[in-house]
Formats: sequence, structure tokens, C-alpha cells
Amino acid sequence: ESNGTLDLSFASRGWLLTSFTTNDEGHVGRMPQVAEVILDSKGRILVAGYSADLCPTNSKEAFVVARVLSNGSVDQSFGRGYVCAKLSGTTHDKSDRATSIRMQADKIVISGMVDYSIGMFGVVRLLENGSFDDTFGDPNLLRPGKRLGYKLFAPHNPEGTQTLAETLAIQADGKILVGGGSSFYLNGKDPDGSNRHWTLMIGDVVQALCARPGWKVVRFMPNGDLDT
Repeated sequence: ESNGTLDLSFASRGWLLTSFTTNDEGHVGRMPQVAEVILDSKGRILVAGYSADLCPTNSKEAFVVARVLSNGSVDQSFGRGYVCAKLSGTTHDKSDRATSIRMQADKIVISGMVDYSIGMFGVVRLLENGSFDDTFGDPNLLRPGKRLGYKLFAPHNPEGTQTLAETLAIQADGKILVGGGSSFYLNGKDPDGSNRHWTLMIGDVVQALCARPGWKVVRFMPNGDLDT
């Protein structure tokens, strides 16, 4: 409430604690992390983050987006109450972590890091019902004329690079900006990070080299193509 007390009209107690299960045998996701929370135009709450053991079972982290109604109940009309996306494939040893979420009219755009140990930018766009938007992203080779609903971008970086997508913005013209940091080791790989340097990049073009965290900015067209 405005005076700081719990709003008891939300989930009957002012707060919501929930877990998500897979399609197979009700397996419960493990180690969930929330990255960002926003509201859509209808007052519904969208929560983006990541969780292990959801898609597929017994795997490392995958993108997770959940939608909660204004009364605090999980919105079962949105996927299974949540949508899970494992963009690095079905391999069990790679981590994908959603970091940002934005509304684009009535569509939902999520960005984050794909294959966390190396790092790619991943952008997903969902329809209002939680299904992947087949007008966005990389071409779907199994469905000519359709798209996958997500886009992966792997900048060309030196060996030892780690790319971290950290923020997301939607321009008025529908273009999508994803920002983050990219690091590499000036004198080869250095496990303790003492020789780690950061590149400030626009697309694939190195703009500067600095000894402190810099930024990488990538812009995508409204359909998910890279804006060249």
C-alpha cells in the first residue's frame, strides 16, 4: 500500500511465492533467479530471469518469463504460467540467463546471455499468449517464410572473450537495442582476471580498449535482423 503496509489483495498476503514444473513428471525448476520485473499495459506483472532443470530437465539455466495477474495469481493463459527458452540448444552443460524484459506494443521482448561460459546475445520475442513470435528472429528452416521467435548474435571477438548482455531498450521505430560488456585477456587467458581488458564495441567494430568495464551495443531491426 502507499503507506508501506502489505497489500493483502495481492495473493491474499501481499506477496507471492511460487515454483514452476516441467512437462515431464512435474519436475520442479531449481535455483531460480529474478532479473527484472515490469508491468504490461493491462497491469499484469512480467517477471524475467532464469532457472535450471526446466528445459530440458537436469540442464543448466534457461531463460524463464512468468506472468502474474494484478491479484497475485499466476496467469495460466500465458504458456504454463511461464515460458522457458533454452537458446543454446538441448545440451545440458550450457547456461542461458535472461537479464532484461520490455514490452513492444502487446509483444514481449526478452534479452540475455546465451552460453554463459562464452557469451552470445540472445533476444526472444513472445506473443501475448506466451508463444514465440514467428515473425521475429532467425529463419525457421522447417517452416519456410516463418522465423524462430528468437535471435542469436555472437560478436567476433579475440580468444578468451566473455560477452555479457545486460540491458535492453526498444526504440520508437521498433528497433531493439541490446547492451552489455565484452571482455578478453590482453596476454591470453588469465583465470584470475588480472590481465582482463574490456572492449567498447558497436556491432563488430572495436571503438576503444580500456582497462575497466566497457560496453557493447547491438541494434536489431523490428523483425530481429541485425541493423547493418
